[in-house]
Amino acid sequence: DKVTGIDNYLGYHFLQTADIDAAETRYWQDGRGFQPIGHTYFRFPYHYLPFSGHYDGNHFKISNLHINAPEPERDVNSFWPVPLGLFGDTNQAILQNIHLENIQIATIIDDPAWEREISTGRGTLVGSAIYTTIFNCSSSGKISGETIIKDPYYVVIGGLVGASDFGSITNSYSTVTIDNLMGEEPRIGGLVGLLTGSSLINSYFNGIIHVEEEDIMYGALAGQVNYSKIQYCYATSYANELNMSNLIGRIYSDEHHEQASATNNFWDKETTKIQQDIGYYHGLDSIVENNFGVTTSEMNQAATFIDNGWDFEEIWDIDPEINNGYPFLRSIPPPDDPEDPSSDIDFTIIPLLSSFVYPNPVRSEVVTIVLSASTTTHKRLQNETEISIYNIRGQLVRRSNDFQSNDGKALFVWDRKDINNQDVASGLYFYRIQMNDEITSGRFLVIR
Repeated sequence: DKVTGIDNYLGYHFLQTADIDAAETRYWQDGRGFQPIGHTYFRFPYHYLPFSGHYDGNHFKISNLHINAPEPERDVNSFWPVPLGLFGDTNQAILQNIHLENIQIATIIDDPAWEREISTGRGTLVGSAIYTTIFNCSSSGKISGETIIKDPYYVVIGGLVGASDFGSITNSYSTVTIDNLMGEEPRIGGLVGLLTGSSLINSYFNGIIHVEEEDIMYGALAGQVNYSKIQYCYATSYANELNMSNLIGRIYSDEHHEQASATNNFWDKETTKIQQDIGYYHGLDSIVENNFGVTTSEMNQAATFIDNGWDFEEIWDIDPEINNGYPFLRSIPPPDDPEDPSSDIDFTIIPLLSSFVYPNPVRSEVVTIVLSASTTTHKRLQNETEISIYNIRGQLVRRSNDFQSNDGKALFVWDRKDINNQDVASGLYFYRIQMNDEITSGRFLVIR
């Protein structure tokens, strides 16, 4: 409720002082969930009420936020705002140190009656950011649904930011899943859907993009880049066979603005479907150089990046036990990594169950999932615990309660065979371990 109240003070400075669990938002407004901070109403009379202040998340979390767009039959004069995210619209704002966990944005828009030439921005942090500075921000969760908007409309979806106009995004990352979103010439990017006159620097995407249309402008980092700069970014994302052929969907330069550029970026060529750095070139020549697809082993070595100008003294770091061995940002190390030595946060709440996969990515014939628990619960691990493993389509692959005790931990050793005793294919897999009411989960990548 306190976050919702920001709409009454859109130009103020806010400092978050505690974690916020927003799970109850799924029941708000007849199931439509949380109304974004700062928003546009495409109705009569037209309202543009962007957030123009300064929000400092102070490295606290906002978790389990739910946003549900209106159903297709809702009238065009609905009070529901189009840009979706924690912030719908921002203008001349500063957003820093904001960490969103398990944010859920579901959207269905099918309204050919709309006759305005607009883009509908969706991002976990911001739907549409104008002259906005974003740094030290992260997000996890899912953007899902179906969008069918006819020309001249187009949809803009980003794992972190839908659209950034004349702003900047630095030192940020997203592990969001973007699932089954369609439209007329949509721009879909792992970090940002559409960059216009903006910069995206020192950031990464380690999520999933899954769409069912081949004719979609998408990129692991950005869907479309208009006279903007992308530098020192990487992607390790996974997508289905149709998707993720580009690091950047389209790049555009013209004579009126600074030349667009994409330099010194990387992608993991073993865990992604990326085949090239740029999908389409448009307009005048852009600067595109020193972008490389490398192996997972090379992605796990600092020298790969240092040789291309990356700063591993103050900005980036690398550790085989953190972020699956990929580079991480010193200012915002990823959560949920076991025994993260780089974190100076004093966690006062310790979960009874925690787990991790070794090795990850998996190239060996067996996968070991390690389950840790408090002393009181460890005695019950072997006879009261069940693990379920699912593929990227959500299909059950294996279920078992066969845990082995080893040095104070419980181990589940999987031979990479499914319930029919057949070898599983390469791809992304999810596991869920439950002991009574306690649950821990994670994901891992199998490479054959």
